[in-house]
Amino acid sequence: MARFKENDLPKSKITATSLQKATLIFRYSGNHKWKFYVGLVFLLLTGATALAFPKLMGMLVDCVKNKDHDLANNIALGLVMILFLQSFFSFFRLSLFVNFTENTLANLRLALYSNLVKLPMSFFSQKESEN
Repeated sequence: MARFKENDLPKSKITATSLQKATLIFRYSGNHKWKFYVGLVFLLLTGATALAFPKLMGMLVDCVKNKDHDLANNIALGLVMILFLQSFFSFFRLSLFVNFTENTLANLRLALYSNLVKLPMSFFSQKESEN
């Protein structure tokens, strides 16, 4: 029987308003949005190469079973190429998403701190007395 953990949060439902609130974070991405979209393309290519690998492995097994060694060699070279492409796509996907996230967080922190600096001192003294 599963136990309720204290730090478990209730599941939130995805609605149009929650998606609209989630897209507000893209305001802080600035001119780094292109990294996100190019990263999505690399994510799609990584998924495509991940799906192509089992298909080629099945074709390779069929070629070996049918003793078609020339085709088996070509498929094996294709598998090596797929692995190379998959690592290439994965590297750029990760680096683009990490760079996008770092820049977005930096812009978010900059907006937060610039807002905190503009607040009057009475705000901080009031918040200090509440603790």
